[in-house]
Amino acid sequence: MGELRNTLCVRDTSEVMRLLLKANNMTQIFSNNLLLTGAETITPIPTDSEWGVDTVTLYFPFDENLLDLTSPIWRRSSSGIYLDSGKEFAHHVGYLETEHGSVRISLNLVKQTCSLHFNAARIVQGKSRQLLKPNALEPLVEDLLELIADAVGGTFEVDAKTGELVRSATWARQVSISRLDLARNLKVSQLPRLKEALRLAIPKNGKTQHVYDSYKGSGWTLVNGTISAGKDRIYDKDAELQGLEVEETLSDEQSWFRFETQLENNRLSKFGLTTLDRVGDLRCWEAIRERWTACNWAVTVSEPGTLTKAVSHLTAKEMQGIVGFLWQCENGLEVMHTKARQCEYRKKALGLGLTPGMPLTEQGVGKLSLDLFAGGLISDPTHG
Repeated sequence: MGELRNTLCVRDTSEVMRLLLKANNMTQIFSNNLLLTGAETITPIPTDSEWGVDTVTLYFPFDENLLDLTSPIWRRSSSGIYLDSGKEFAHHVGYLETEHGSVRISLNLVKQTCSLHFNAARIVQGKSRQLLKPNALEPLVEDLLELIADAVGGTFEVDAKTGELVRSATWARQVSISRLDLARNLKVSQLPRLKEALRLAIPKNGKTQHVYDSYKGSGWTLVNGTISAGKDRIYDKDAELQGLEVEETLSDEQSWFRFETQLENNRLSKFGLTTLDRVGDLRCWEAIRERWTACNWAVTVSEPGTLTKAVSHLTAKEMQGIVGFLWQCENGLEVMHTKARQCEYRKKALGLGLTPGMPLTEQGVGKLSLDLFAGGLISDPTHG
């Protein structure tokens, strides 16, 4: 078996980047080809390369006969009994180092599972704005499995009937996803006004919202999330990359933002992304699109001081109602209305390109809207 096993293992470390780059090249092969994605719908997806997979955590059942705990890949181990449940635990942790980053490998000897945690885009291209297309994730994981084959192998590596070391054709179906971060890069401008509009946007279902004015010393991040289901983030990607020599950063007038949705637990089930074989361009884009809508981050950036123009076509009663509501929001008095009335006024205000909570002097005609599909701010034809 040892001789057969070596057919799955890459011993020349110089091959690491070749294998990883092969996975990334799958982006070009599969890019937006509806016939190859196994699409169940005809949902359109962007044709650019500014969206895809970021961080991934997956796990699979390992075969004890393909486990070598003496391998130098393992860094530490722990075992004992949990005091609260009385259940036994035994873990081993290791790392696969690549040119641009590492893959964290965790063994649960009790459950006999192996998990891999990594930034899919970074280990292929380094820390940059680039993302890995969802269709390229499966071939990337397959290459990672080859690179760790001397230390651990999945049950899908062995034919249960013959004992022959042959990877199952359905191996990806046996790899479970426990976390999947999907992202969309957004080219933006007018940052102060855009950030304020995003901050004031109220997410659906009232998810907890946090604003961080600093990201590792610089930048800006807005987070909506729950403890169990996952998080949605929008942040200044250029600020995160500050100090790195990257060609894609823009001028002070324009910047790259990133929308990132962290899918876990029921969200993975909802979008049909619980196993590796299900991760594809169309399913992932649908997840990105739906989470974006849930955050209400398709905000409008308006022209300051043009509030009168924005409401000029309304009747006197409608104008009084909308402007009054905006003043109340600015001063924290919107609670005077019922939840239903607040929702009604808020919807009308947003439809006019106005932002509840922003000072009246800053309100005006909506000129630009943050569009997920287009990947940035676009002219808003409904206002102006």
